Amino acid sequence: MRNLIVFLCLILSVGTSISYGQDTLVLLNGDIRNGHITHYDSVSVTYDFQKRKKTNTRTLSSEIIFSIKKENSPVQIIYTQNGSFNHQLSVPDMEVYLFGIQDAKLQYKAPWAFWGGVAFNAGVGYLLYDNFWAAAGPLMYSVGIGISKIKMHPSAHRSVQITSNPFYQEGYLKIARSKKVYNALSGSLFGLIIGMSAGYATN
Repeated sequence: MRNLIVFLCLILSVGTSISYGQDTLVLLNGDIRNGHITHYDSVSVTYDFQKRKKTNTRTLSSEIIFSIKKENSPVQIIYTQNGSFNHQLSVPDMEVYLFGIQDAKLQYKAPWAFWGGVAFNAGVGYLLYDNFWAAAGPLMYSVGIGISKIKMHPSAHRSVQITSNPFYQEGYLKIARSKKVYNALSGSLFGLIIGMSAGYATN
């Protein structure tokens, strides 16, 4: 009886995976959504997805979707080049651009930007704990990090032809820079609080 229950649970889990894991949407921000597409046209795409054992329904504008792929069907490109915002690239160029975005989201971390911000602004906060200019520390550090050179770490499964493409690099650098600046700013604020607290405590 126990084996039968386990078997039925496995069948149920596989069935759920098939129902809600086979259709795929690729968004223009690089995100990939999995679910069961119930409707799509030139205006919107509606899909069901599982979250916390509940079935949810979401409708997205076709303007923010690059492609969809239904189970056992070929990829269908929703994106069209029309010169408007986020639609200026050709379909092949946009696809490569999204590869860069996706790789940077998965692989680029820059923890050093956070810890550098902590160390630098802890010192600033300690020295200028009672001075308004201490607030300039996080801004200066974050701007400096933002304009510094980014070392790319492209995915190993991408060909050199793709990773050397300017549109791939543009997408990668866009995400990498935003991650680096965010890490720098959050680390700076954290360090500033530590430094100012220490300054008030010891002076």
